[in-house]
Amino acid sequence: MRHVFILVAFAAAAPVFAQYQYDLATSHDGSVLYFSYFRPATNQDTRIYRWKKDAGVTLFGDRPDLAEAPPLRAQHLYGAQVTDPGTVLFHAESGCSTGFGPGFNDCSAGETQVVRSNGESFSVPGFLLASPNERFGVFATFDRRVLWVDWFTGEETPVELLPSQSIPNVTPPFSVNRNAVANNGSFLIAEGAGLRVWSRVVRLSCLPLTGSSAQ
Repeated sequence: MRHVFILVAFAAAAPVFAQYQYDLATSHDGSVLYFSYFRPATNQDTRIYRWKKDAGVTLFGDRPDLAEAPPLRAQHLYGAQVTDPGTVLFHAESGCSTGFGPGFNDCSAGETQVVRSNGESFSVPGFLLASPNERFGVFATFDRRVLWVDWFTGEETPVELLPSQSIPNVTPPFSVNRNAVANNGSFLIAEGAGLRVWSRVVRLSCLPLTGSSAQ
């Protein structure tokens, strides 16, 4: 119910933002809302904004340096994730083109911006998906290579995906799935119309959930 209340209040307080926002992500207690927003009538920039009841809508993530890169000269920030301790992660890349055929896709893996609750901010290359408890992470690209990490023990495990597999939505147009990694370190793998789960207990094995892969 808290999340529903936030969305209704947010739309009433900021109808213009609500019209063009996407990638909603809330804090653990549901009191803060993060989202991507752009104004198509003015430019192609996409930034991360934050809504709080006492402060309204404020700019949270801004990377003007990414707008300096051609061809679109725009920053594209999206895919906010919020951990239980309050760290916010979002993907950051320069504006790029997606499509099919030669010359229609000039996107890179970009960066993941990490903003801790104390204000500390840094970036890491590529896509980083984190578990809500911040213990586990999955570094993913869109070329079938994944690195699973346990930050508590320092353990790292590379995972090679099959041609038919991918981390959900970590592929052009790069809609990062912020719920792909669980608190026990398992993470989702998309396979056709279904999903599989990679688990550190059953190393490099996938457990079918739905779709044609469930045999």
